[in-house]
Amino acid sequence: MEQLDAGRAEEEQLKTTYLDKKGKAVNLDAYKQQLIEIEQSFGAMLKQLPKKSEIDSLLTEVNQVGLGRGLQFLLFKPGAEIKTAEMAELPVEIRVGGSYHDFSAFASDIAQLSRIVTLNDINIKVPEDANEKKNFPLVLSALAKTYRYLDPEEALAVKKAEADKKKSK
Repeated sequence: MEQLDAGRAEEEQLKTTYLDKKGKAVNLDAYKQQLIEIEQSFGAMLKQLPKKSEIDSLLTEVNQVGLGRGLQFLLFKPGAEIKTAEMAELPVEIRVGGSYHDFSAFASDIAQLSRIVTLNDINIKVPEDANEKKNFPLVLSALAKTYRYLDPEEALAVKKAEADKKKSK
C-alpha cells in the first residue's frame, strides 16, 4: 500500500514537472525573442558607457557644456575611480558659478550627452566668498559621475582582489 501511495505521489510530481516544462517549451520562441531584445538593449546601454580611453574627452565635453551655458568653473576635480566587479565609477567634484537658469540648462545638456553622466549631491546657494558674490548670483556644487564597463583583464583583477579580501577575513 505504501508503494502505491509513493508511486501516485511520484506520478503527480512527474505530471507537474512535465506540464511546467511543456509550458516553457510552448513559449520557447517568445523567450528567445525576449532574449534577443534584452541583448540588443544591453548592447545599446553598453555603448553609452565610455571606454577607458574616452574618459578624458568625456570630461572635456562636460566642461565644454558648462562653458557653453555661460558657467564659470570654480572647481573641476576628478576623483579616484571606484571599481566594482563589472563597472568603474569616476566621480568628479564640480563647483560652478552662474544663474539658476544656466544651471538648469547645464543639467539638461548633461542629460543629453551620448555617454552616461549623472549629477549627484547638487547644492545651489548664494556665494559666500566676496569675489564670487561680485561675479555670480549663485554657485552650484555637485558630484558628477560617469561610469565605464571594465575591460576583461580589469574585471578579473577586481574579482581576484575581492576573493583575496574575503579569504583574509
